[in-house]
Amino acid sequence: MGMGEKGQGRSPAPGRRKVPYPNGSEPRRTEPSPVDRIRITRNEASLDLVNGGRFTVARVSREAVTIESSTRRVELPADRPLHLDYSYATTIHSSQGTTADRVLIDALTRSWTTARDACHVAICRARYEVRVYTDDAARPPRAIERAARSMQRSSSRAAEAG
Repeated sequence: MGMGEKGQGRSPAPGRRKVPYPNGSEPRRTEPSPVDRIRITRNEASLDLVNGGRFTVARVSREAVTIESSTRRVELPADRPLHLDYSYATTIHSSQGTTADRVLIDALTRSWTTARDACHVAICRARYEVRVYTDDAARPPRAIERAARSMQRSSSRAAEAG
C-alpha cells in the first residue's frame, strides 16, 4: 500500500512505515519516494520539525528517510512512526505564509472559501498564476474581485510608503 491508504492493523512490511492520519486517528502505511513533496503532520522537537513544515524526500533507506528543504536536510529514523503526508495540495488556511508559482482555488458558492479574506489569502499565495474553479460563475468572482481590489490598494499603499 502507498501513502494515504488505510493500514490493516498488521506490522508493516520492510520499508513500509505506519503513520497516523493528520487528525491522529487510525494508522496508514506510507512508502515515501525520492522527490515526493511531503508535509510534517506532528511537531518533533528533537528534530526541530513543526506541524505543517514542507519538505522534499531526498533519500529512502531501511534506516532513515532523508528530507530536505531549501535551507536544511533532516534524517527521520525508520525505527519509529513517520508523521508525514503528501503535500502536493494544501488548504487556503494552511497556506498562509507560503508562496506557490500557481494557485488553484476551489471556490464553491456554498463554502467559506468565497469569503473575502479567504479569497485574499488564496490569491496572495500565487507568484505567477491563479485559476478559480467554481460551481456558480456569477457569485465567486465578486468575492474574488473584492479581494483583488483590496490587494491592489494594499500594494499601492506599500509602494507609496516605500
